[in-house]
Amino acid sequence: MHRRDFFRLAGAASAFPFIPALQRSFAAPRARSATLIRAPLTFPSTVSPTDLSLSARVHTVEIAPGVSAEVWSAGDGPVGPTIDTRTGETARITFDNALPEPTILHWHCLRVPEADDGHPALAIPTGSSYRYEFPIRDRAGTYWYHAHPHHRTGMQAYRGMVGLLLIRDDAEDRLGLPSGSREIPLLIQDRRLDADGRFAYDPVMHEQMEGFLGDTPFANGIRLPAHDVETTTYRLRVVNACTSRILRLALSTGRPMTLIGGDGGLLPIKGSESLLPIQPFIEGSESLLPIKRSRGQSPCSRSSHLSRGQSPCSRSSDQGVRVLAPDPARVLDRARTLPP
Repeated sequence: MHRRDFFRLAGAASAFPFIPALQRSFAAPRARSATLIRAPLTFPSTVSPTDLSLSARVHTVEIAPGVSAEVWSAGDGPVGPTIDTRTGETARITFDNALPEPTILHWHCLRVPEADDGHPALAIPTGSSYRYEFPIRDRAGTYWYHAHPHHRTGMQAYRGMVGLLLIRDDAEDRLGLPSGSREIPLLIQDRRLDADGRFAYDPVMHEQMEGFLGDTPFANGIRLPAHDVETTTYRLRVVNACTSRILRLALSTGRPMTLIGGDGGLLPIKGSESLLPIQPFIEGSESLLPIKRSRGQSPCSRSSHLSRGQSPCSRSSDQGVRVLAPDPARVLDRARTLPP
């Protein structure tokens, strides 16, 4: 039997959910967050994009033990289902809008025809449907989708209109990356809850200009989750779906992490980083994380600094989705053989 540890999403909005970590980045609600009951991390249902039906609707779900909240999502959970597909397949998706306002879905970073991109001009009114049909042309990687109506993208995504989209291919299969229960998708958000348990999204003037920050971290729509893991290597597929918060991620042990991939696939050269900034609505982080324990010490992920960002649309980034590996040599040798 392997020794076991706990992944926990700490109050610092760590992109890896792990053992108690720093909460200083959420300075104002620190005492309140420290007393909140943690919930088991749950994972969205996994679906194929072939003949898929998605319905955006308002419903109530449990986000923590004994705590329910009203969400807007394209499925039955607090966020949308995870779409799992392969390069070369064709997505055929019918999207129904049962929300009280217009919406549309955008497939973030995917190369799709204009009519399938989910431009705000394509937003459909309540009670209408939209049909997507496009080939999956991109390489294996961690992508995502989110609501994209004009002036309402932030609010709808904040309430749950987001989801992961994972693409696989033969080249990635040959790498032998952790899979099954050792592959952990994490969609990170920060939110505020009002007295009635609803997600409060009411940015005042300076927040409209500088960004709206939540006071509590969520992963996969669950508030402050914890996840039981074994002493082995896990593949973490993380997206920063915060509307404004920049996540800067680090291991509590201070150990550097080796970057072996970007949002276009694996990289031909490696890089070592001890602090990983992830922009909101622009990038995520895909990682291989070895779970090891030294006497009296447990490695965990923390966010050493979280700052208010500018509008994501006004920020440029060349960092994209990253892959971190404890043993980069074997993977890098194979990565060099992957097509561009």
